[in-house]
Amino acid sequence: MAPTLPHNQDFTDELLACKLVEKHYYLNHVPLSFLKQRGAPYTDTSFYEKMPRFVYDARTVPKTIFDRIALFMMALFALILETIAAIPGMAAGMLRHFRSIRKMEIDAACETFLEEAENERAHLLVWLQLVQPTIFERFIVFLSQAVFAPFYTLFYLISPKVAHRFVGYLEEEATYEYTAFLHAIDDGTIPNVDAPKLAKMYWNLSPEAKLRDVVLCIRGDEIMHRDVNHDFSTACEHGRFI
Repeated sequence: MAPTLPHNQDFTDELLACKLVEKHYYLNHVPLSFLKQRGAPYTDTSFYEKMPRFVYDARTVPKTIFDRIALFMMALFALILETIAAIPGMAAGMLRHFRSIRKMEIDAACETFLEEAENERAHLLVWLQLVQPTIFERFIVFLSQAVFAPFYTLFYLISPKVAHRFVGYLEEEATYEYTAFLHAIDDGTIPNVDAPKLAKMYWNLSPEAKLRDVVLCIRGDEIMHRDVNHDFSTACEHGRFI
C-alpha cells in the first residue's frame, strides 16, 4: 500500500504545464524566475500552437559513472529542497486549524495547505527511492527544519500575507529548478531512468513512465502551490483572510 493518497493531477502534458505557467505570468505578476529568462510579456497567443512537444528519451539506465554522479547530485538536491518545502503548508494548515477552532467557524483552507504539505512529503518519498542521504546530509535537513519551521510559523502569525507571498516566490524558484532538471534530462546530462514505483502509484503513471514524467508531475505540483500561495497573499492584501 502506498504511504500517500493517489494524486490525480495530470501534468505529464508539457503544453498544459506551460499554459499554467503563462496563466500565472499574465494574471498575477512577473515571476522572479521568468525575469531570469526573458524580458517583457508577449501577447502572441499562437505561442501555444508553435510550442514543440518533448520527445521522451528511451534510455532507462545510467551508462557511465558520470551519469550516476549527475543523477545522484540532482536527486539529492531535489530531496533536500522537498524537506524544506513541506514546512509552510503544514504550518499554515495548523495555524488556520487552530484559528478555526478558536473562532468556531469553518476554514476551508485548512485542507488546502495540509494537502500541500502532504504533496511535498510525497515528493520527498519519491526522491528517496532514487537517492539515500548520508548521516551528515540528514543532519543538515534536521538542522534546517529546526530553524525554518519555527521561523516560518512565527512569520505566518505576524503576517499571513507576506508568508504566502514568500512561499509563492519559493515555489517559483522550485519551478525554475525543476525546469533545469528537465533540460538536463533532455540534453543527456541526467539519465532518463525508470520512474520509481511510488511515483507511478501516486500520479497514476503508466508502467513505462520515466524520470522525466516524474519531474513533469512534480513541477506541475509546484506550479499549483505557487499559484495558490500567491492567490492567498493577494486575498489578504484585499482584506480577505480566506
